[in-house]
Amino acid sequence: MNKKEPRADGHIDVENHGAVLVARIDGGPHALFDAALTKQLKELVDRADRDPNIHAVVFTGTHPDRFLSHSDVTWLQQGGVGFPPINTRIAGIVSRMARLINKVPIVRTLAGMTRLKTLLQFDSFHATFLKMNASGTHLCRGTQWLSACRWRGIRLGV
Repeated sequence: MNKKEPRADGHIDVENHGAVLVARIDGGPHALFDAALTKQLKELVDRADRDPNIHAVVFTGTHPDRFLSHSDVTWLQQGGVGFPPINTRIAGIVSRMARLINKVPIVRTLAGMTRLKTLLQFDSFHATFLKMNASGTHLCRGTQWLSACRWRGIRLGV
């Protein structure tokens, strides 16, 4: 039997159906939202935002039992190793710094080669969900994903 090997990182396959894109999210055997999916989601949201011919994006998952289980935060944990603990005031300053760095491509590229890489990835992840959700609420995963996509109701089994 020729069985398909599960992907090591998440992946989004996008099909173009005229004015509608269908995004099939493959979070692997455990349906995890990981750093690879974060990057691909940003690219997809930016593409849909730039192209006036795209009127809708339909998100679906490849897992047979669930859309997404939860976020795989291993990349955040690994990226945070070696950094000293900080309080919420310093965290706010660091967050604003990452936002500014991400706005300047050459600085972002250079900083991305340092230990700041994970911080910049997290800021990009946050900015993508803010872009998906005009209300400005920080959203992620599952039901919150639906809200970020502006779905007004949820019907299981549809």
